[in-house]
Amino acid sequence: MPLRNGCPFCGFPDKEVVFYEDSLCLGIVSKAPLNKYHGLIVPKEHYTDSQRVPDEILVHLYLVSKKVAQAIAKACNPDGITMVHDDGLNKTVEHFTIHIIPRFRGDKIGGFYLREEDPGLQARATYATRIRECLG
Repeated sequence: MPLRNGCPFCGFPDKEVVFYEDSLCLGIVSKAPLNKYHGLIVPKEHYTDSQRVPDEILVHLYLVSKKVAQAIAKACNPDGITMVHDDGLNKTVEHFTIHIIPRFRGDKIGGFYLREEDPGLQARATYATRIRECLG
């Protein structure tokens, strides 16, 4: 499926890293992870920030995020989970996303996130498979 409007999330092509999908959103493994199993919940419609997402869709996205956070916790046994979204400053893509980031003691994730290199499609596909398994 081709990208729409140059947005990497509209018409998302890498189905191997999708671990969740319904009529409103996708769950994918991040291409620029802060930790292994860093997931994103992405609405299928193009919204640039949370204020533009209709309330009923935003609620749905966060309910899916909760379910996915539980699956990620089961998949990699972190010390905690951070769920966050960015509006405006510090966004790398102009498409609303919710980040679900497993946290480990000493991971050094602070106010400004320093991302790791893309672990590659195969590694991200492996993470997606494991999260899908844990979603049940």
